[in-house]
Amino acid sequence: MSDELIQVALDNYFDSPHIFSAKVMAQGKENTSILAEGDFGKVVVRVWGATHAYMGARQAGDIMSELAFMQFCYERQFPIPKIYTSKQNRTFETLPDGAQYAVMGYVEGETPTKFTTAMTHEVATLMASLHKAVADFSFPHKRSWPGTLIEMTNDRIQQFEAVVFDQADAPQEFLKRLIARYKKQLEEHEADLAALPIGVIHGDIMRENIKFKDGKFEGMFDFDDCRESYFLEDIPKTLLFEFENPEHCLFGEDGKNVAVFLDAYRSVRPLSESEETMLPIFFTARFMYQVIGYYAKLAKDKSYLNKILQSMDRYEQCKNFFEKAAA
Repeated sequence: MSDELIQVALDNYFDSPHIFSAKVMAQGKENTSILAEGDFGKVVVRVWGATHAYMGARQAGDIMSELAFMQFCYERQFPIPKIYTSKQNRTFETLPDGAQYAVMGYVEGETPTKFTTAMTHEVATLMASLHKAVADFSFPHKRSWPGTLIEMTNDRIQQFEAVVFDQADAPQEFLKRLIARYKKQLEEHEADLAALPIGVIHGDIMRENIKFKDGKFEGMFDFDDCRESYFLEDIPKTLLFEFENPEHCLFGEDGKNVAVFLDAYRSVRPLSESEETMLPIFFTARFMYQVIGYYAKLAKDKSYLNKILQSMDRYEQCKNFFEKAAA
């Protein structure tokens, strides 16, 4: 994004803004976030990408709903960025090149690299509080998401099974065994799946989308994946993100953070009987979703083999978390 476009973007929000600096931030893969500092303070210019990995072409209603959910959370004092309103009294605007963008407050702090017990507790209680609060929220426009974690995992399984492989390999055989067990579990617990509570979730509370300062939770951002789904979906996605990397994964080295996280979550929002039953199946679904995605990229990038092998090793070490609910 050029300096001229950044100036145009901020002109829609501030009177004669004088920009001191502007740089693209590391956060975000689907969109571009630019940290701008000037006489207006520090803000983030969030520019939505033309497409989304799941949604396809961007719809204005998707952006409107995302920002509406953020505003809902902000008004209830959840630690998220302020959303600025433009001079035209809109929460997002359009650049001359057609890109849609919003201006938000900047969250100070650092992206965590290792989660302490206290940090894990904070993330869990925040998530549970958010899940309780959304009973009062509904999207102004239907989100263009393709489905729940279970549905998206099943889609990836179908894609994996549709490929005719030249020869067997360890990851392929590992996934085949895991898929067979997962399908059996889903079939056995069809009634529990149907009984799971559903509501609006953030969908992406992970290391790259939160910040801490001096061990204290400072804020979460990137609501791009928010949608209606199973509340349970948020938990394994958060705990297993970058599962192959113990230093970055909230799951931790030995999985002890899982019990900390679940105890903290349950203290705010107790899990239903069906949620407790389905928890290990959701752990497996999230794990497979990641690893099948890695496997699909092997043909173009052999470096993914290491991620797959590391994930397989970690799975074997922590198998109990996938075979029974961590209590």
